Amino acid sequence: VWPGVRHVSRMISVQGVASPSKPATTAEQTIEEMRRDVPFFAGKPIEVGAGETARGKLAERAREKISRSIGRDMSALSDSESLDLIEYMLFPNMVPWGGQALPITYRFRPNGDDPESSIMEIMFLFSKAPDGSHPEPAKMTMLGLDQKWADAPELGSAAMVADQDTDNLKRIQKGLRASKKPGVTLARYQESRIRHYHETLDAYMAR
Repeated sequence: VWPGVRHVSRMISVQGVASPSKPATTAEQTIEEMRRDVPFFAGKPIEVGAGETARGKLAERAREKISRSIGRDMSALSDSESLDLIEYMLFPNMVPWGGQALPITYRFRPNGDDPESSIMEIMFLFSKAPDGSHPEPAKMTMLGLDQKWADAPELGSAAMVADQDTDNLKRIQKGLRASKKPGVTLARYQESRIRHYHETLDAYMAR
């Protein structure tokens, strides 16, 4: 959250490094866990040589796969652009991700006049073709309330994460409504972006 900037906040989740709480984790173990949890890194083994890091080798594999998938040379991408989860919140309803490995964008829209629900969209915004042309518009898939994101196979492995997040959100919403204390107490650091969003919303509502 930047001082004086109302409409944008950012999250960067660094990938390919061991948790600070597990300093003894080897580079090989970090890579194997990434390959286990992220289908993007499946395929031929990734070996770490002397003086190399797990993060560097994973970024190398990511640049190769991104280049092949879009037919363009992406070898100049930084490790962060290749690997990390870089999420921006654009007030009030857009969430584009900045990394090239997951060119995903969320958009949230009102569901008529129902304050208890909304329409959530997930879009993949891939790079243009090497000749600069645009691909044909994607066909929209509308899911019902009782369907899972996994029912949209075009989302690939992102559907699994979205389903997990949706299940968590249901529990969070239920917990917020069950509190006896008026209002919500937000963590100073981990939930600073939520506070930033509501401060911006309150400023507009107060006009």
